[in-house]
Amino acid sequence: QSGAMCGRPFASVASELVDESFHPLEQLEILDVKVADLQGLRDADAVVECRIKQLALHRVLRYLYDFPLQPLIRAEVALAEAYAMGGFHQQARDHLDMAREASDGGIMDDTQCQMLHVDFLLSDGEICIAEGRCDEARKPLTEAVRRCREMFGEADARGERAHRLLGKVARDLGQFPKAITHFTAAHAACCKRVHADSLEAVKLQLQLAEMQHSAQSFTEALRLQEEAIENLEIAGTAADLSDDVEIEGKEEKEDKDVKLKKGEKEEKEEKERVVRLARLRIDAMARLARWLDEQGREHEALTKLKSAEDTVKKALKPDTPRAVDVKRDIALLQLKLGESDTALEYLSEVHYLELRLHGSRSLNVGRTLKALGTVHMVRRHYADAEHCLVQALRIFEIDPVANGLIIRDIHAKLDTIAAMHEVFAKGDGEGYTG
Repeated sequence: QSGAMCGRPFASVASELVDESFHPLEQLEILDVKVADLQGLRDADAVVECRIKQLALHRVLRYLYDFPLQPLIRAEVALAEAYAMGGFHQQARDHLDMAREASDGGIMDDTQCQMLHVDFLLSDGEICIAEGRCDEARKPLTEAVRRCREMFGEADARGERAHRLLGKVARDLGQFPKAITHFTAAHAACCKRVHADSLEAVKLQLQLAEMQHSAQSFTEALRLQEEAIENLEIAGTAADLSDDVEIEGKEEKEDKDVKLKKGEKEEKEEKERVVRLARLRIDAMARLARWLDEQGREHEALTKLKSAEDTVKKALKPDTPRAVDVKRDIALLQLKLGESDTALEYLSEVHYLELRLHGSRSLNVGRTLKALGTVHMVRRHYADAEHCLVQALRIFEIDPVANGLIIRDIHAKLDTIAAMHEVFAKGDGEGYTG
């Protein structure tokens, strides 16, 4: 067995994360990309595994290749934050303490120590937030903002991150004016580093718009949301154009297999980026439509939802949850505007898609059946209304405690239908459809 292993890379569980035959620096780059993807999927355990592997690689670089100490310390900090994100608070604290000890024992000048201290403050604040100690998170994060301003200037990514975290703390505590101040500062710093229509900047602007809405600054919230959607449209158009150019370039080089494979990989990544932009734009337009509806501007809200539906058709499959949500919102708004025929058409499609997505006993299907029953009542098709409402009732009665209000509402509608049956039996039901 030992002879069979000779000459081959050591097989380990960590080798599943990245090819260990690569140089440590290459492995670190690959793992950085994986971490970004896994954070987007909110897979905290997988992020921890990647950070553990990265810490091991940094130790190899430090002790075998004599690399600087700072990257190793920052890898320890990154692992601490990964543990915090996963809910492993004690492990997070332990690794942050180890990073501080390594910094104290290392041979570094004062500037390097101060730069690392900013990372420690940010990590400390993030761990406090993960532990639910928002008030205690303010002190290290505020200090991080001050040090970043003095050492790196207003456009530094660390200062932007500190403002974002402080904005999150203020939002969670219901202090919306403070949250707006911090998100505004974070957005300004981000726009100095990257373009205003970049995905990073647009996400911050959408958060800022949400804070303005929570603070009841409705006009400013609508303005920011509209502007963010316009920036997403610009980014999406640019992505489509670059995709077309890339495809044309590949057609000229089909005889080169290596370049073709690289082109296919880049094309796949670009398509994934376009889909991410589309999803963000759809969510932003749906939120804007809800805000307009709250302001009594139903027709404008419907226009935004129709635009979101067009984006769904271009970028997503029709049976994705986002696509179904948009169709449901359109149906309910059409019903509110008195367009019951159009509402019925949309809700029937939503019902079909939700059956495929969630199954016949899901709460989503129950809500759609209840909405269908309401539309049939408006159209005076009481037999169809009763059929839908009874099906919805059976679903909600699975958990009568949680769905008590909905159950009572359905019973009230069924009582109304029963009364209409009695009126019809007496011959007084003009326009009645049984």
